[in-house]
Amino acid sequence: MTSTMRLKLLQIFAKAPVTATCIFLCSVLFSAVWCLTLWGMPIRESGEGEARVRRAPLTALHAQEMLGAALGYPIDGNHAAPLKLWEGQWWRVFLSAFHHGNDNFGVGLFHVVGNCLCMWMLGLLLEPRLGSWRTALLVLMSVPVTILPEYLAGSSVVGISGVICAQFGYLLVLRTRDRELQEWMPDELIRFVMLFLVAGIPMTYFDLFPVANLSHFSGLGYGLFAGWVFQRESPWRVPARLSFYAAHALILVGFYLVQHPIGNGVYHLLYAEQSRDPEERLMHFRRAVALEPGLEAAWIELSREYRRRQDIPSAWTAALLGVHYNPSAKMIREAKKLGHRFQTVADRQHAKKLLDDVFDDEAELWEDQLLAQAPFPGSFRIFNFGSQPASPEDDDELNQFPEDLGSQLLMPKPSAPLPPPDPNAANSAAVGSEA
Repeated sequence: MTSTMRLKLLQIFAKAPVTATCIFLCSVLFSAVWCLTLWGMPIRESGEGEARVRRAPLTALHAQEMLGAALGYPIDGNHAAPLKLWEGQWWRVFLSAFHHGNDNFGVGLFHVVGNCLCMWMLGLLLEPRLGSWRTALLVLMSVPVTILPEYLAGSSVVGISGVICAQFGYLLVLRTRDRELQEWMPDELIRFVMLFLVAGIPMTYFDLFPVANLSHFSGLGYGLFAGWVFQRESPWRVPARLSFYAAHALILVGFYLVQHPIGNGVYHLLYAEQSRDPEERLMHFRRAVALEPGLEAAWIELSREYRRRQDIPSAWTAALLGVHYNPSAKMIREAKKLGHRFQTVADRQHAKKLLDDVFDDEAELWEDQLLAQAPFPGSFRIFNFGSQPASPEDDDELNQFPEDLGSQLLMPKPSAPLPPPDPNAANSAAVGSEA
C-alpha cells in the first residue's frame, strides 16, 4: 500500500470513523466467507498411516454460520429454526447485521456493495453532524431493533440495510432545519427511496426477491423517532427522551422472545424430543402440531408417542391429520404402516370411521392408500397388540371412539415459558431474507 493510499484511508476514517468501521467489517466478513467457501473446511483424518488433512466443501451459508451469523436451520421442507439463538447465542444477532448475501456470489456481491455505498453516502452526511459517539449508539441500537422483528416473524435475516434505514430516518428529521441537507437530499430523492422501500413488499410477497421489509421499516421508524426526540425543540423534550430510553427495554424482551419462542411449533417439537418426561413430551408434541399443522415431524412423533402408550385410535388419528395437513411421501408412508395393520373387519370399520371424519369428501381417495391390506401375515387388534381373537368386550370397546378425537389432538394446552433447547446443530443452514 502506497503512502498516498494510506493517507487517503486515514482521512476517510478521520472524517467518519464509525461509518468506515461498519463498512470495513461488512467487507471483511464477506471476503472471509467466500475465502472459506473457496478453500473448504479442513478436516483431519487418521488412518493406518499418518494423519492427513483434507478440505471438505463448504457453502457460503455454512461459512456465515461459522463466522457468527444467526441463520435458520432447515427442519423439513417448509420450516426452519434459528437453533443457535435458541441455544442462547444472542450475540449472533449483532454479527448478522454485518454479513451479506447467500450462496450466490453475484447476489452477495451486489448486496454488500449496494449497502456499503448507501451507508457511506448517508454516513458522510450524518456522522459529522451527529458526532461519532452518537452515531455509534444509533448503529448499535438499531441493529437489534431492525433484526429482532424478522426473527419474531419467523425469518432469518442478514445485512445492514436496517441500520441504513435508521440513518435515513434520522437525516429526514435533521433535514427540516439544515439547508445543506435539503440540497443533498431533495424531495425527489426522498420520494424515490420511499418508493423503493414500498416496492420491497410485493417483491417479497410474490417471491421475486427476498427483502427484509420488517427490518427496513422498523429501522426507518426508529431513526425518525430518535431524530424527533433529540433534534426537535419541544416542551415535552425531557419526558420524550425518558420514554425513548425506557422503550429500549423492549429490546431485552425481544431477545427473550427470540430465544424462548413458545409460539413456535418447531421449538416445541425439539423440546419434546429432548424431554424424558412422557407427559411433557406428549404435551409439547400436541402444542407443536397445534401451532404448525404442516410440521411433518411433529405429527409422526405424536403418532408414535400414542402408539407407545397403546392408544391406537389417537395414533391413527394423528397420522391421518398429518397426511391431511402435509401429504408428503414420508407422512403417507407413516400412516400406511399403521393402516396396513387393521386387518379384521371390526378394526377396519372403526379405522375407516376416523378416516372419514378427517378427510370428509376425500375419504374414498385416501382409503385405498392408507387402509390397504397388510403386506405381511398376522392380524392386529386395534386395542390389544397381539393376534388374540376378538371378544364381545373388544367390540364394545371399539365402539367407544371419541367423536371429536381430531379436535382433541389439535387443542393446545397452556405452557409455561420454556428454557432454550440444546438440539444437535444441523449441518446446513438457510437464510430467509436480505436486509
